[in-house]
Amino acid sequence: MADRVAVMYAGKIVETGTAEDIFYRPKHPYTQALLKSLPTVETSREEKLVSIAGTPPDLFMPPKGCEFASRCEHCMKVCKKHVPPTYEVGAGPRRPAGGCTPPARCKGRRELRMAEQNREKLISLENVCKYFNVGHGKTLKAVDGITLDIYRGETLGVVGESGCGKSTLGRVVMGIYQPHLRQAGI
Repeated sequence: MADRVAVMYAGKIVETGTAEDIFYRPKHPYTQALLKSLPTVETSREEKLVSIAGTPPDLFMPPKGCEFASRCEHCMKVCKKHVPPTYEVGAGPRRPAGGCTPPARCKGRRELRMAEQNREKLISLENVCKYFNVGHGKTLKAVDGITLDIYRGETLGVVGESGCGKSTLGRVVMGIYQPHLRQAGI
């Protein structure tokens, strides 16, 4: 199991946190929707699985505002106009969907931050982007502005729908793909 989880949507990390926080206290509407779609032990074969309505955004022409707005059951007008702010919670950034309330601080956050200050960073990514020119003047933003740190002894799980950029991010970390913007500490 992962120590931390990063949830990706449309080439961006929309929420990060401890595995416990992500699975039991998700804040971003996309993370909440992903978790609702998981079958449980009690799910019968006859039951229809829950799916997220709509389709992911066109990465050739990303929407203005929150990328998840068109599929979000909590969407407000502001969501379609402005990209949600980034703020620090625990070990990494979380971007709430527009109008979502920032998560309450959980017990132990200060201790976690202090422990991380004393740990060796193995991987540090800052504003990493990987774009692909697919012809006809079109550019696919497969990974767009990812920032994260991975420490010795830590496991990070990256989750999201097919096509959100998980594999491309992994290939950048392994050096198979070269990023387009600054990448530090690999």
